[in-house]
Formats: sequence, structure tokens, C-alpha cells
Amino acid sequence: MKKLMVGLCITMAAGSMLFAQGNTEQAAGASETLNFKMAHACPDSYPVCKAMEAFADKVAEVSDGKITAELYSNGQLGQENDVLESVKLGTIGMSSVNGGAMVPFVPQYAAFTLPYIFKNNTDKWEILNGKIGAEVAEKCAEAGFHLIAYMEDGTRNVYTAKKQIKTLADFKGLKIRTTASIASQDGFAALGAAPTPINLGEVYTALQNGTVDGAENNYSSYYSTRHNEVGKYLTSTGHLRVPGAFVMSQKKWESLSEEQQMWISEAGKYAQEFSIQSFLDDDKTNLQACVDEGTIFYEFPAEEVEKAAKACQPVFEKYSKKEGGEIVTEILNYSK
Repeated sequence: MKKLMVGLCITMAAGSMLFAQGNTEQAAGASETLNFKMAHACPDSYPVCKAMEAFADKVAEVSDGKITAELYSNGQLGQENDVLESVKLGTIGMSSVNGGAMVPFVPQYAAFTLPYIFKNNTDKWEILNGKIGAEVAEKCAEAGFHLIAYMEDGTRNVYTAKKQIKTLADFKGLKIRTTASIASQDGFAALGAAPTPINLGEVYTALQNGTVDGAENNYSSYYSTRHNEVGKYLTSTGHLRVPGAFVMSQKKWESLSEEQQMWISEAGKYAQEFSIQSFLDDDKTNLQACVDEGTIFYEFPAEEVEKAAKACQPVFEKYSKKEGGEIVTEILNYSK
């Protein structure tokens, strides 16, 4: 029996001064003003960036201006892997990153990147804001990161250039662009596709010239990258619901006062809720915009989703035996 886990166990938050670029480290006393630089790889219009801006507003409000934060979006402070190293060292204050970027540092995070591991968003957020999410947050801390909050990072769906995917069988042999995540590649192989990892910036041309038959992303990214122009057949497969990780240095977190931690925790919870609503709103708007521009949308039937999830069972079994695999098992048991 599933139970709604109490509390947002992992929205204890973070504060980290930027020591580079002429800034000096300030004492962590509650009377001091702390200034954070926040990094993200996507443009300001991306829902997570909007949520980080909301965090900045909220933390300034609840701290009466004693904590401020400024967002550097669009990869200004570097790509995700480099940014995470800097966050861990404390030379960048905070960052929200794609969940896959956390896996090299926190193997337990890989469970969240498996296709169809979450049945729906309700299950996902109960799991993340409950005991299982708290366990992974503890592993983040052991790796040197304090998890401010899990962030909504969209539900990923498949789109193709020439052929609409309507059944599980339609995946067979299709070259589908994936991220570098091995778990995602394993998932698409289990569905019968030929996973093809390439950089996001190369996907438009790859769809256009036939290097790949399709790709996958959330509706907002599908529209903002203009992939709808070259991959007009969109199917709501809902195969990935990977949460982003809003993190900062664990060492810096431990130097903060309880009051500062409380302020950042409150703002972190607010940012998570904002990210969820922002994705709902943006995905709805962007999906409609795509349809208006010619996208052919197909709702993947529930029975096909069930077949696809069943096809991924060997992937679940594989990752349950890897380091951090206990999280895979716990999620599967929770969702029964």
C-alpha cells in the first residue's frame, strides 16, 4: 500500500559564496549577507530557470534581504559536469542540473533515469519527497553536494521525422537520438530501437538528413529547439520523468546557521513547486504551438505504455544489481 510520505525531506538547502572573480568569503552568521551565483545550462525561458528565479525572489523575501541569488543561465558558467565540480568546491554557489549529470557523482541517482521507472508524476513526487528521495539526498551529501530540492525537468516523449510511433512494435530498428545516459540507451534498446547518442545541438541536422529517425525530449524543449520542424510526428510515450537536482556544496551548507538553512529550505520547497507548475503551463502552451505549426500528435495508448514498461523489466533488473541498485528495487516495490 502506497503512503504519501510526509514532508519535503530533501529541500534542506544551501548557501555558497562565490570565492572567485574578486568575491571574498563572508562569515556564515545570520547577520551577514550571503550572495549566491546560480548556474544553469538552458535559456532564461526554460521552466527550471524560471523556478530558480523564483527561488531567488523567495529567499530574498524570507531572509529580509540577508540572502540573495543571481542566475547565470545559458551555460554562462560552464557545462553541467564542470559546473558540478565547481559547485562541489564552492566556487559556484548553486546549480540545477539534469538528473543524468548527477549519476557519475551519485550512482543511486541512476534509478531516477530509467525509462518507465515512475508510472506517473503523482508517484514520482511522492517518491522523491518521501523516504526514497531522502535516501538519495543523503548519498548526494556523502558525495559533497547538498540537495536543495528535486526539480521538475519535464516528461520526455518521442518524435520522429517520417513515421508516427503508435505501438511498441513501431520502435523496432528506429535510430533514436538519446542523451549520453547509458540507462536511457539501455531503455531504448529494450524497446527495440537503436539508441544513438549525439549532442543536442546536432539533433536538428541529424533529423533533417536522416542520421537519426527520431529523438526524445519534453514538449518545451521540442518546441524551443525547433525540432518540431524536422520531427513532426510526436507521440506521448512519457518514457522518462527524470528529476533535476538543485544542489550546492555540502561543506558550505554545514557552515550556515540554522536560520539561514531554514530560509533556503523554504525557498527550495517553493522553487520545486514552481518548477512543477511552470512545466505544466509551458508544456501545454508549447504542445499547442507545435500542433498549430503542423506537428502530428498521437496519444500513446495505455496498453502500449504497459507493454513498453514490461519490455524495460530487464533494464530494471540490470540496474538493481549495480551500485545504488537498492533504490531501483525500492521504487519498484513502492509502485506495485
